[in-house]
Amino acid sequence: MSRVAHWAQNRTIAFYPTPIARQLNSGPGAELAVLHLYVLSGVDRFVNLVQWFSMVGSIIGTSLIAKQLGADSKGQILAATAAATIPMGILQGSSTQTDYAVSFWLVCFVSSALPMATTDRKGWPQRLTVGGSLGLALLVKATAYIFATPFAIWLGVRQLRSKPGRGLTSLGIVAAIAIAVNLGFYLRNMEMNGSPL
Repeated sequence: MSRVAHWAQNRTIAFYPTPIARQLNSGPGAELAVLHLYVLSGVDRFVNLVQWFSMVGSIIGTSLIAKQLGADSKGQILAATAAATIPMGILQGSSTQTDYAVSFWLVCFVSSALPMATTDRKGWPQRLTVGGSLGLALLVKATAYIFATPFAIWLGVRQLRSKPGRGLTSLGIVAAIAIAVNLGFYLRNMEMNGSPL
């Protein structure tokens, strides 16, 4: 929340002098949404809605993933209940932390990657949702790189096994979209640190 206040005060999301480097080089995805709520409302009363809606979206998305993996309605309810009752999640669901925001985009990535990997649904809308949700997850928090990697590898292997040429094209499009979402953030970090992360 501190960098959101700096951005609002400075009227720019440019880097600012601070001894806390993570305020500058951490992913800004969730805080940009918080900034919009903060500036539009004029108060910080609604800034926790980003996490709250991300929590609700993650619960719904977990149920969808369970359905995509073959669970019946009881399995979907069990998956949603498990996601909804994570103790740390309950505490963070009403805060300005970014854990649920990154979880939401990772759940979106996985739920949109499952049909792309298991069927022939590889059209532009599918590629846009997979690449966009991956890019947004990476923009929110660096832990997305760790959690998205196994799913990205699995998606890549499935794509290359089914139709190597077309699969490689699909993967390239997904990667290009994810990089495009983060390009501004990467360039700013390169300028300051010499590293995109």
